[in-house]
Amino acid sequence: MLKIGQAMGLAWTPSGSSLIQVKTKIRKGAGTLLIEGDIGASFYLAMKDIPALLELHSGLDISKFNIRLTIPSPIDGPSAALAVFMSMHSALTKSPVSQRKAFVGELSRNGDILPVGEISSKLEVAERAQLDMVFLPPDNLTELTSDSKYKPGYLTLVPAKTIKEILNYY
Repeated sequence: MLKIGQAMGLAWTPSGSSLIQVKTKIRKGAGTLLIEGDIGASFYLAMKDIPALLELHSGLDISKFNIRLTIPSPIDGPSAALAVFMSMHSALTKSPVSQRKAFVGELSRNGDILPVGEISSKLEVAERAQLDMVFLPPDNLTELTSDSKYKPGYLTLVPAKTIKEILNYY
């Protein structure tokens, strides 16, 4: 299923690794960003560069839009930053995102996708949810060794170094 303004993310919540659906609504306005949901300080800090990355990769002046971001469950840490970017980018460009794919990764100021912790447990969550694909930082693939908790099943893992690589995939 394809949806505009929604992306699936793998994140850390108080109950452990979780699959979350990030939702973004866009309206013309004065450039405000409203975040709905219970987010921790680490997640908030991880999001600080996303508006500049959106302008760089969408070609839109986001100061002309009001953005409402909804995070459905308590979350902390930078793991869902890539999913937030994809949700916002989808809403701004009206490009649909598959709800059978998930995104995990911290974002740098220049659009690099940085590794996150607990990748094995996050991928186990994606497998249980019967997702088709997960985009993740290449450095996290090195964690998936033979002694890892995660044993690859049918889930396709797509390493991506930059946001541009993911947007080119779509």
